[in-house]
Amino acid sequence: EEDRVESFQRGLRELLNATIRLAKQKHQEGFKIYFNPTGGFKAHVIMLGLASTLTGFPFYYIHEEFRDVIEFYPLFLKLTEEEKALIKLLYETKRISRSDKPDLLKEYENIIEQLANLGIVEIKKDDSILVEVKITPLGETIFETTFKNS
Repeated sequence: EEDRVESFQRGLRELLNATIRLAKQKHQEGFKIYFNPTGGFKAHVIMLGLASTLTGFPFYYIHEEFRDVIEFYPLFLKLTEEEKALIKLLYETKRISRSDKPDLLKEYENIIEQLANLGIVEIKKDDSILVEVKITPLGETIFETTFKNS
């Protein structure tokens, strides 16, 4: 007789492995993969979030109260060299304003927008013109844990 807790934990491991195996297989067959645990138990939501993080496939659910799709960003980010350089600069300076480096903000505007969507930087605009970018605590943590010593 297996303990209920041990059985549940084994089931979660099996769910994770089966989900990843199927997602990779279907991706190789040309399917677009999304993880959606809407309506699942809390532990299942966690396992699908982990599967998303490990595979890089998007993870989302439909919020039960306002019925909108909520997408979660992957925990493992594949940053470009430009993104890394910008995060490093912001880590060291904490902020860049248009008055300090107007060319830099203009040159990196698309990258800055992407990093803002991920919560790595915060941006300030004036009449839809980017005027300031600041690193967030998440951005600092990503820098410190991912490539500070590399």
